[in-house]
Amino acid sequence: MSPEDDLRTTLDRTKAALGRLLHGEAGPLLELWSHADDVTVMGGFGSYEKGWDRVRQNTEFAASRFLGGKLGATHIFRREGGAWKLIHRHGDPITQITAPTAVLQREA
Repeated sequence: MSPEDDLRTTLDRTKAALGRLLHGEAGPLLELWSHADDVTVMGGFGSYEKGWDRVRQNTEFAASRFLGGKLGATHIFRREGGAWKLIHRHGDPITQITAPTAVLQREA
């Protein structure tokens, strides 16, 4: 499989894993993570963690708090051992629709 096709497959798995996370299941997302010391997460519940063990704990905590809903997230992957691995995740819960004008600042 080419790296491009492998990335498409990884992104499909990520989408499915996020769906499971929102229903309390951390396992599928944890399978995508690199176990390296430099992995990081900026969780939607306000925490920042670095290193596989801390990221794993954070992901398990997040999964235990979701009861459905929506999530905005940014993911960064890198190739490790011929496979794409998640190395950074920044998640934000989507609690309401916010118009861009509510957060954009204009110069006076």
